Amino acid sequence: MDLRVNDDAMKSLVAKAIVDSLTPEMREKLISDAVTQTLTKPEQTSGYGRSTRSPLQIAFDHAVTNEAERYAREHLANDGAFKAQIEGLFADVAKKLFEAENRDDLVLSIASMIRGALTKDRY
Repeated sequence: MDLRVNDDAMKSLVAKAIVDSLTPEMREKLISDAVTQTLTKPEQTSGYGRSTRSPLQIAFDHAVTNEAERYAREHLANDGAFKAQIEGLFADVAKKLFEAENRDDLVLSIASMIRGALTKDRY
């Protein structure tokens, strides 16, 4: 007989086994510590991509970003007036960006980004 348990089911079983083995005091401390950790910003950043935001703030930011993307995709696909407004905004930005008086700033900005991309230590 071949018995297989998928990853989600295994995680659930292990989590239940751990929680069931805890005393009420240990369970209360575990939950309290987990909530505190979720709400606490890191004390320092390592410079290697660690955020200064709490895990809860990071999760909230991801949820907001996902919802904004969903909203935009839905309205771009189904709302012609919304799509026209967005296209108008991009056209206005392009006009402003390529105006003669902004050209030097644009060239310097692009050159700076390219230089940064080529010279940064990525690893």
